[in-house]
Amino acid sequence: KKLEETISAVKEQKDSSTSLGDMANVTQFGVARRLTGKASLEKSDQQMYSCGSLAPKMKKRGAGCMDHSFQRPAEPWEISDGALYLLREVSSLAPQLVTRFLPQAVEAVEKKSYQHHVYLKQT
Repeated sequence: KKLEETISAVKEQKDSSTSLGDMANVTQFGVARRLTGKASLEKSDQQMYSCGSLAPKMKKRGAGCMDHSFQRPAEPWEISDGALYLLREVSSLAPQLVTRFLPQAVEAVEKKSYQHHVYLKQT
């Protein structure tokens, strides 16, 4: 029943899926933004640090790469994507599940009115 619900979750997907949708600035550093044009060149010739190398200086458990307070609710297409991934993984153990859920899987992949539909198709 849970697999059936999650495969079909994409039906609730709004047409405006965004990569940073519904994210809140709850981390120490905020949301990463892609720089383009002149802004990307201004910082291109400077020393780089990995988030792991900065963690000891931050004196906070879970800082840097391990800052897990960065969360947002899953979009419906992501829920369906996880269900299809699970179905793919268990298909060798229980092929009858694929046969049972194939119509819903096809229906989920056919929806392409939102920006991230290509990622669901890849799965």
